Amino acid sequence: MATTNVKLAVAAFDGSTFWSSDIPNAGNKVRIVVLEDSIGTAPKSAQTDKWINDMRAAGQLVFGYVACKNGEADLATVRAGGASPPASAGIDTWYDRYPQIDGIYLDEGPLYEGNHISSLNGKRIQDNYTDYSQYIRTQRNWRVMIEASAYPFDWILQVAEFILLWEGAPDVYENHYNGYLQGPNTVYPIPNWWCNVPNWGTTTGPERIVRTIYNYTPNSLKNPGDQQNPQDMAEITDIFAKA
Repeated sequence: MATTNVKLAVAAFDGSTFWSSDIPNAGNKVRIVVLEDSIGTAPKSAQTDKWINDMRAAGQLVFGYVACKNGEADLATVRAGGASPPASAGIDTWYDRYPQIDGIYLDEGPLYEGNHISSLNGKRIQDNYTDYSQYIRTQRNWRVMIEASAYPFDWILQVAEFILLWEGAPDVYENHYNGYLQGPNTVYPIPNWWCNVPNWGTTTGPERIVRTIYNYTPNSLKNPGDQQNPQDMAEITDIFAKA
């Protein structure tokens, strides 16, 4: 199996990770850090401000969490926050408190094809995502990352620089690495673009794809390792390389 150098994406969603020096101290082993919703809604904190600056000084990209209800919410709601209670941070909430962050992570990815009509504002979800992305990039000068787990359609490449394409337990990676739409419960063959992701500016195709693993112990992957060792993701990356 090929050896692949994969940098970590850290979801700072648990209180034990808040203000942890372990993240900036990891330096360039960590590529992306996503800050939990509550950080973006709490009053601005000097401690958080320093933590964000320390991570960015270490070369890490810091994103704020925003829920978008699977692309169903309109831009005004995503800007203000509250698209999917109890998550309540919005794009503008993050900007008001921590404008130095690098971008926004749009959670609750698309469940249907891009032409699915939102029940909330009557627009195609693809158009809603385009609205979110354009506002984040042009009005806030930030980068965009979206959750789009196992999503098979390539229009998402036009709205986000970084895409969380896989999240789940090791079994999902080892045995079920197919395209999938949760809404209609439909399985798709592995799309070609998963293995041939175009560049986004200076960000190369492979750098754009983010993958996570939940609830596993060391040696639970065929290629042993733990979340502190980026090489534990080599097997998963290799799946895409061979597809």
